Amino acid sequence: MIAEPDTLYALGKFRAAIWVLACGPGDVRSRLLGAFESISPVSASDLPEDIRVDYQWIRSTLSRYEPNDTERRLGFGRLEATLRLIRNSTGVKIAERIVEIEAKLADRVMEHRTGAGP
Repeated sequence: MIAEPDTLYALGKFRAAIWVLACGPGDVRSRLLGAFESISPVSASDLPEDIRVDYQWIRSTLSRYEPNDTERRLGFGRLEATLRLIRNSTGVKIAERIVEIEAKLADRVMEHRTGAGP
């Protein structure tokens, strides 16, 4: 039996990420650190199948770069290294994708509650 996605759980995590993106200090790259901490507990199985590709894009884009030796010694990983190296415009694209996923999840929850939908 295939488990149903935990859409409501994922929606809560993505809403928390949006709050960080909207209200957190710093530029978008700084806010993405907190936003990713909100959504990182979400697994692909928590998401409807058609949203998983967007989530994987976020995860892979935010782990694109390896930390340098100094960053490793300080306990920083790929996320921090990537956020240090990406352009602000890339950070905006990631933030937009987080907002898009939250909207899709909210639609799915509403469809489920009203009995409408696919």
